[in-house]
Amino acid sequence: MKDNYEKKIQSIEKDFEDKLQDNLIQKDESIMKMEKSIKALQEQEEKFKQDISEMKNYLKKLKGIKLVDGTSKSGNVMLWNTNLAQFRYVCDDNWDNNEALVACRMLGYSSGVKTIKSYFGIVDVNLITYDEFSCTGSELSLHDCTHQTSHDCTDNEGAGVICS
Repeated sequence: MKDNYEKKIQSIEKDFEDKLQDNLIQKDESIMKMEKSIKALQEQEEKFKQDISEMKNYLKKLKGIKLVDGTSKSGNVMLWNTNLAQFRYVCDDNWDNNEALVACRMLGYSSGVKTIKSYFGIVDVNLITYDEFSCTGSELSLHDCTHQTSHDCTDNEGAGVICS
């Protein structure tokens, strides 16, 4: 009877160990699947970040403004000229912080300050089209501000911004 009892205990212990081992294997498999899922999500996140960056650049083109010779937040201002189908420089005559604020908002920033005298490098005088801006600071686009499309500027009179 004692032998039967011990055999029964051994059988129960063996069943328990087998079930425990199966459970551990299943948990290990689940963890590996989760790790693969996490890695796939991280890869997707990186792709989404890249896509968002590309979309932001595309939207800047759609907004009709870009900064050159600086960073993504600062540089000489160029505006899209639909008649010429190209970006053109802005002259710094009458350029102040109201214009800088509008330009930076066009780029998706909340504020900005002006730069003048081609702060970020000389501009091609043949590509200057915009001059004498007058903005209140509440406009949605520099194109909404009064301005001239002829100029009397030199290559060291490029208007720029530092956005934040």
